[in-house]
Amino acid sequence: DPNSTTHFYKEYEMNALNARWSLRLNKPYSDGGSEDSTRVDKLHGWSMLPRTKSAVQVEPAGSLNDPTKPSKLWTVEVALPLKDLADASSPTLPRHGTFWRISFSRVEWNVEVNA
Repeated sequence: DPNSTTHFYKEYEMNALNARWSLRLNKPYSDGGSEDSTRVDKLHGWSMLPRTKSAVQVEPAGSLNDPTKPSKLWTVEVALPLKDLADASSPTLPRHGTFWRISFSRVEWNVEVNA
């Protein structure tokens, strides 16, 4: 949302398996907004995934989803396509001195493992 309008907000999600998903929201849900994504429309939904590069590393290797080997950390590296981030939000790509907002968050679910 480079114009700070909360319109045509983009979201990118990924997990430790490098499973990825993206969406474009035309305006906030509280203002009657609707999601544009491949989850809503498999064939024509908005997605920046074809042009997004990402990688994940979990340590120790082989510990993901294995309750006998607790994971110590996981790292992620992402290259987001600026053209897709600007789509429907900005007529130009960012230039030197341009201010865009971005937010990062992490969600963790507590689970119970029955071994």
